[in-house]
Amino acid sequence: MDIYLALTSIRRSLRVQGVTLPEVPDFVTQHGFQGLELSDRDLGSHNPHHAEPLRHRCQALGCGLVYDVNCDLTLADPLRWQAQVGYVKQMLPFAHGLGARALRICLGGQLLSIQGLLRRFSGSTDNSPAQQGARSDHRAASLKGLLLNRCTLQLARTARRHLPARIPHLGEKTQRAIAALREIIPIAAQLRLPVVIENHWGISARPEPILQVVDTLNTPWLGTCPDFGNFPRSVDRYHGLRLLAPKALHAQAKSWRFDRNGEERSIDYQRALGILREARYDGPIAIEYEGPENDLEACLRTRALILKHWHA
Repeated sequence: MDIYLALTSIRRSLRVQGVTLPEVPDFVTQHGFQGLELSDRDLGSHNPHHAEPLRHRCQALGCGLVYDVNCDLTLADPLRWQAQVGYVKQMLPFAHGLGARALRICLGGQLLSIQGLLRRFSGSTDNSPAQQGARSDHRAASLKGLLLNRCTLQLARTARRHLPARIPHLGEKTQRAIAALREIIPIAAQLRLPVVIENHWGISARPEPILQVVDTLNTPWLGTCPDFGNFPRSVDRYHGLRLLAPKALHAQAKSWRFDRNGEERSIDYQRALGILREARYDGPIAIEYEGPENDLEACLRTRALILKHWHA
């Protein structure tokens, strides 16, 4: 079982230590992680040439990679929906070129989201990478910085945990997500690059719509990405994990705060990891730390928790 590290979890440490993106694989492997989870928001360009130094370092170090794509496959407007589908299609060969083992997505569908605001004001994912560059300006960059800063993201994460998981027009949105993935999965199959759906607000706040999508398409190139911490309060965390784990192709271990014994205060790691083991999950587990402590130290504590309880 390999333990990956989400780049979003260590942004503060990377900034303080002056680590550039091509140096991130060295940084994570030096600290004992076997792989990296990278988001499309972490890259200034989706030009394969610009990403080549990162790919080279991952390959040289044997550093695994999962690529996260922010999208909304539930949009009612046909042109915006098709633009989102097209964006994911474009990201599949890009991620494959990076050497990614999976492409992680969220289905979308929430009424208000950071991704939606980015899309509305800057068109960040409604166009091809070349078009994005052409439309990019100082205002768009400033807006992106504002929406993706630490405080804004923390507010969004808190809302995700505490707001009710009621989604208007859930059935219609789920059908649009299925239709989108019918177009996307043939490309994933051709590239042999699995697509994994994370439980992450919107129509995928609850496990049942995710499973509806996965079961309807019924392909080995589409699976789940159970995240220990993303379930809203109205969903029992461990019941949700039990539903998602049998279809898991990737997993995420969330952490926020630790007690005196080093255990995560909100999540029973022994129970959560036990659910993955019972489902015979043997893929990577990516750490996503979202708390206030030193981010690198907290990620190392989370890794220690995984190692402690995986064989318990």
